[in-house]
Amino acid sequence: MDEDADGWWKTRRLSKGGPLPVWVYLPGVFPWRGIGGGRDVPLRVRAAGLDISVSVPGEVLLWHQAFNGEWLGLTSFEVGNRSGRARMALIQLVSERALRPR
Repeated sequence: MDEDADGWWKTRRLSKGGPLPVWVYLPGVFPWRGIGGGRDVPLRVRAAGLDISVSVPGEVLLWHQAFNGEWLGLTSFEVGNRSGRARMALIQLVSERALRPR
């Protein structure tokens, strides 16, 4: 079967010149609903839980186009907690709306 029979491969684009440095707006990647503005969340969770309220540096490796025309970047980035002691590396599709050039 031809891998391009449905045109899927034509919706992919490599970032020109290698990975594209970007800012990843984490609230756009991980939408969250605050629980009482954080007042009801235990201090240990606020300190040790992943901080998804900030923008972090990342790199777009490849672009994919969604059925609605929106572009999604296959993006490499790290998230961490507020104490800065824990880090987690991620590679995932991120909406173009949550990405800004660095």
